[in-house]
Amino acid sequence: MSCFALFLDCIAVSTSGAHPSQTWLSKIINCNFRIFCGFDDDDTGNSIANEMIRLYPVIKRLKPEKHDWNDTLISKIQSE
Repeated sequence: MSCFALFLDCIAVSTSGAHPSQTWLSKIINCNFRIFCGFDDDDTGNSIANEMIRLYPVIKRLKPEKHDWNDTLISKIQSE
């Protein structure tokens, strides 16, 4: 939700955890959308993002400016 709040012109989908390969992901890829993974900016998130991109090279990385999208959104709200 926080990522979507920051990028209102996009569709945000949660993977419900740190998983590099979802059964439904190939269906979204086949729709020819531009797809970005936005896992947390930590060891786990970066590892999962790298693995997802290895499995699905069409996916690009979108990193939150802070540790995660919640922290990034809070920081943006506080700076306004």
